[in-house]
Amino acid sequence: MHADTDSPGRWEAFQAEAMPHVDRLFRHAMWLERNRTEAEDLVQETLVHRLTDEDMLAALARLPERQQQVILLSDVEEMTYKEVAAALGVPIGTVMSRLHRGRELLRTELARVGVRPQAIGRESGVP
Repeated sequence: MHADTDSPGRWEAFQAEAMPHVDRLFRHAMWLERNRTEAEDLVQETLVHRLTDEDMLAALARLPERQQQVILLSDVEEMTYKEVAAALGVPIGTVMSRLHRGRELLRTELARVGVRPQAIGRESGVP
């Protein structure tokens, strides 16, 4: 079982929302892949990715706004530190410290709810 689904309540909510769509997802995956094994893998990856996105967004929403801003601009929008600094009207050093602190808080938030962060900050190769 994926770490995102360890909580019984979360697993039940996931099943109630996602499972009715699995047949359609599989048919679409078969159309794309033309191979049963590849289609099954694609459906599984899609469902796991969805959980990860939801957990990541929920954790991000619990961070202070200053950290949210720099994480979104730097890691999601892929802006340089210089571009983020200009967009927010702050020095580059401030961007760097907010980003470091924000990623740290995000890791802590994800760990708190039982999600193992697989690619945040230095794990994803982002400086």
